[in-house]
Amino acid sequence: MQRRYQYGSLTRKKRIRHEDTWEFRFYETALDGCRRRRARIIGTVAQYRTRAAALRAIESFRLGLNLEHRFARPVTVRALVDRYVEQELPQRRYGTQQGNLSTLKCWILPRWGDYLLEEVRPFAVEKWLRSLRLAPKGDERRTGIGDQERGGRSS
Repeated sequence: MQRRYQYGSLTRKKRIRHEDTWEFRFYETALDGCRRRRARIIGTVAQYRTRAAALRAIESFRLGLNLEHRFARPVTVRALVDRYVEQELPQRRYGTQQGNLSTLKCWILPRWGDYLLEEVRPFAVEKWLRSLRLAPKGDERRTGIGDQERGGRSS
């Protein structure tokens, strides 16, 4: 059975007592094979002021819907990071979670978040890493130079 790529639909829902919200509607195939229409509230209009901002917020969710589709759309680094934070990071220890989140928010997303995965080149990443001004302690730990100079174990 051929699956179609799911773009879903994003609509702005009016609320009487609360702020308007963005709603993402999509189809989900149940275990019995029946397709059911589902909806997911993305956030309020105050959180995502424009439709484009709301679409960026659902990009990682849409990626999950279309994992097995052979004509999947290009994926941004931000969507991949969002998926990692939602699904993989909770399985890590608390300290690892905090360290990874800090690195992603402070370094990776500001520089690479809007790039498509296919646009990221190893040479460009390497050049960027070398351009970062890191504390000497971090530099020593990463290269192992400090341990060798102090007579510690070599890698």
